[in-house]
Amino acid sequence: VPFRSVAFGNGKYVAVGLVNVCLTSTDGITWDQASSTGAELWGLTFGQGLFVGVGERGAVLTSPDGLVWTSQNSGVASTLYDVAFANGLFVAVGDRDALIAGSAPATLTSPDAITWTPVTWDPVSNPAPTAVLRGISFLKDQFVAVGFNGQVRNSRDGKSWTARTAKANAALKKVIHVNEVPGVPEGIYIVSGHTGLIMTSPDLGVWQQVPSGTLNDLNALATDGHSAVVAGLWGTILQSGFTGVPVTPTAPLIETITIKAAGEVEIRFSSRSGRTYRLQASPNLSMWQSVASVNGSGSLQAMTETLAPNFSARFYRLLVE
Repeated sequence: VPFRSVAFGNGKYVAVGLVNVCLTSTDGITWDQASSTGAELWGLTFGQGLFVGVGERGAVLTSPDGLVWTSQNSGVASTLYDVAFANGLFVAVGDRDALIAGSAPATLTSPDAITWTPVTWDPVSNPAPTAVLRGISFLKDQFVAVGFNGQVRNSRDGKSWTARTAKANAALKKVIHVNEVPGVPEGIYIVSGHTGLIMTSPDLGVWQQVPSGTLNDLNALATDGHSAVVAGLWGTILQSGFTGVPVTPTAPLIETITIKAAGEVEIRFSSRSGRTYRLQASPNLSMWQSVASVNGSGSLQAMTETLAPNFSARFYRLLVE
């Protein structure tokens, strides 16, 4: 089940996804299935005592507890990808309305998550987004939105925006700010995106790409104020002690899984020198058996399980030592 967003409020975590799925938890460990939200959601935040989710076809849903959801009218038909709350204001961002030729990608504001107002654009004083916006956060007293075409946009009130570009043609998906960075008193912004892209900036104006060690899409960012964690496809998890130091994998990065002509399964992964990697297989996610091992070379490597054709179902994991 693909989950897209998680938020905390009223003493509980709520996670939502693309198949009308909603889970709740009071500790982040034990999760309970909640009733369907009634929509495919991409973004979730908490504010004004409400969980607010946004998603496909302009969906906006609100809930005080993650259990009972109420549909609100956003006034748009385009997909809304993310939503943020701060200073008494919700701001949602998303795609163009496919039914309206020449429409700008959605940017909406609301004081209560019920009544939504589209931002008024002006080509000179308040230029519209040039492509879909995928992520928004409230960072350092301002809303910061990122999206395709390398867009980075910031606003203190959610209505008047400054447009910037981190990298031409880049597909940016999430943005955070790390407060405690040695040698950078004001901290550093980090964006992540498609094909392993990670970039940093001290001011949203000047951006530098940071090697990530992966080509997997990086869809999520989080920080505790002095370190950053990035998550993406194929179980990719990257961590940086502080921005400016290349992020390092906390787990092996699986690049491809291939079924050979005779039924053997080949796992290709990024490795680090000085580490040993063990491939384990299981028929049921309960009983695990080591089927291959290799010493890391610092480059892309492969291991193959020849017993795979003997099983009707097979699950794999990589252990690093």
